[in-house]
Amino acid sequence: MRLKKAWEDLNYGNIVMGYNMAVDSDQVIKRQYLIHEKLLSACKTGTTAQVEQAIADHYLGGVEKLIQKVDKKHEK
Repeated sequence: MRLKKAWEDLNYGNIVMGYNMAVDSDQVIKRQYLIHEKLLSACKTGTTAQVEQAIADHYLGGVEKLIQKVDKKHEK
């Protein structure tokens, strides 16, 4: 049940980030594949600290992209 809840929460994050409404979904898929490949690799071969860092990088990268989108909208 916790895993299902975590997945649902992550999916909500994707909606907030605009990935589900992206114009070029192929580009989003390619970018997300590379990001998640890094996460999977860290989970398979990394230390706990490396896994934590990979997850933090993933989420902070998303927040940075959101901030950039907002800034661009305000520049117009």
